[in-house]
Amino acid sequence: MKILVDARPLITFGNGNARYLSGMLDAAVKHRPDWHWQLISPKGLHSGYAGIFARPNVEITIDRSLFAKSGPTWLHGRVPTLVNEIRPDLFWSTLFLLPHNYRKRTDVPVIMNVHDVNPFVAPETMKGWNRVYSRMFLKESILAADRVLCLSSTTRNDIMRTVPGVDARRLSVLYPGMSIPPENRMPPQSLPGDVKEFFLAVGTLEARKNFDTLIHAYRKARLSNSYLPALVIAGSPGWKVSPLLEELQANRLTEGGIFYVPSPSDAELFWLYENAKALFFSSLHEGFGLPALEALYFKKPVYLSDIPIFREILPEADFTPPLDVDGWAFWFQFQHKNDGKVLTLNREEWTYDFRATQLCEELSATARLS
Repeated sequence: MKILVDARPLITFGNGNARYLSGMLDAAVKHRPDWHWQLISPKGLHSGYAGIFARPNVEITIDRSLFAKSGPTWLHGRVPTLVNEIRPDLFWSTLFLLPHNYRKRTDVPVIMNVHDVNPFVAPETMKGWNRVYSRMFLKESILAADRVLCLSSTTRNDIMRTVPGVDARRLSVLYPGMSIPPENRMPPQSLPGDVKEFFLAVGTLEARKNFDTLIHAYRKARLSNSYLPALVIAGSPGWKVSPLLEELQANRLTEGGIFYVPSPSDAELFWLYENAKALFFSSLHEGFGLPALEALYFKKPVYLSDIPIFREILPEADFTPPLDVDGWAFWFQFQHKNDGKVLTLNREEWTYDFRATQLCEELSATARLS
């Protein structure tokens, strides 16, 4: 069977979409060596995924047409032509949108990932153009796909609620896997060596991660206990950064025990998980929330926002309303004085090998629909 894959997430290295696709694809290619996997992209793919590209059943096509100048023009103007020229058994759309009028332009069956429907349930978390563009095509894409791979039941429920006429039988839930921590973990160079005990928060610096509330809560807890461990926030720079997060990025909060680790490598990130006293995950909205599982891999307590996705994947965790400063401050103080609750994580269930087996079953079933 030939699978045609929109490989645009692999243009960059390390962000959420890239980690998801690379993990799934690496495991799936090994799981089904008898399948031909053809990756298409308007730009060159990152060398960090060379292990995938070197597999004998993987082919890469970099399209250099005039449509390749931007992702949207390539998707809508060029991809249907490539699909018809290559004639795969199945097209796997990995970035939650299909070309406009896909059904009228090709008869090749298609399976599509949808990690969230933020344009409709959390539009304030998106940049203006991305929000408008996604709202224009997301519902059409969901209705046109032969099967939609939802990142969670929460996402599936959101689709059912916001996309009138969708066929529930076409919506499958496929959780992500978790990267295996690198053996050679190391402390981030940007973290002072005298920071020995710390709480951890992980995520891109953007409004939906709600770091402002977490910082205010930590400051409040520290007023009651100056011996509180440090708070380390690790993640990539984002957009619409608040004045408080600008101070964080400029390392102007360190005297108050708050430190920023920008864009940590996997070796640094997993060192942080391994050495943190606990993870605090204060998001207003999430498609999934992998850092919670990555912290549990190292048997760390996790304190989570009381939002649907966290209730779904970790129902036994300790929760706090996202904007409740006093609630987060309580857990900072509690964790300093207590060991905290450590949830059991079935590591095998959360591997990409396990999830890729499910993915291949979905791909095979969708291809047979034709």
